[in-house]
Amino acid sequence: MLRRTALLVSPLCLLLFASSLTHAQEDDARERARQAIEEAQAHAEGGRHALAAQRYLDAYDLMREAHMRRAPLVLWNAGDELSHVPGREQDAINAIRRFLEESTTLADEAAQVRDWRSSAMGLLDDLEARASPDEPGHGAGPERPASEPEGHLSPIGPVVLGAGIVVLGVGAIFGALALVDESRLSDLCGGDVCLDTEEHRSLHSEMTTFANVSDALLISGGLVAVTGLVLLFALDPERDDGDVAPQAFCGSSGCWAGIEGSF
Repeated sequence: MLRRTALLVSPLCLLLFASSLTHAQEDDARERARQAIEEAQAHAEGGRHALAAQRYLDAYDLMREAHMRRAPLVLWNAGDELSHVPGREQDAINAIRRFLEESTTLADEAAQVRDWRSSAMGLLDDLEARASPDEPGHGAGPERPASEPEGHLSPIGPVVLGAGIVVLGVGAIFGALALVDESRLSDLCGGDVCLDTEEHRSLHSEMTTFANVSDALLISGGLVAVTGLVLLFALDPERDDGDVAPQAFCGSSGCWAGIEGSF
């Protein structure tokens, strides 16, 4: 009979010991939470907002460990401190959201908690507006793709066009020289018929050479310039492929090149 009584008392002793141990652990957690809150307040007064927020979060964990119902309230303090730390906007948002989620029942019991929740909602809107440009994954639209490299105008068209203009200029110079020789020859002859002298033949030959060279340069320069103009529009990266259509053909009377499109 005595043995059975001892067996019944032993579990009861274990339960009492476990209960006292649990209470001791909770008391220790409460004391550490109180110290963490005091340190957080000191950091906040010194402008060390990041350290203050961390100690408030530590206090929250300790208060939850001690089964303190008002533990969610320190999340509001942590979020408020994090809102003053540049680059920690999303952490502040997370803390405030947790405060709003976990303090619902407390708000039904205390008007002060309802006031804190109202302030938290206003701060949350401000933080989300601040975080959205830098953190598109939180409350902002989808992340914008990397911008494509801008197209650059190809130098081929301008170079060819410039070369054609230079050739046209040289052709014009030879044409002017041919006109000068023609004027001199007309003055020497004094009419439509010239004497067959060495000077006349030399001047006429020079005039003919200048004229032929001028014609060749003007024709080739014009073709080169037109080609450069075609390339200038055809290779424009900002123009759709269908806007400009280079065209060229040759016939019995010669060759022709040009561009067709909307401008």
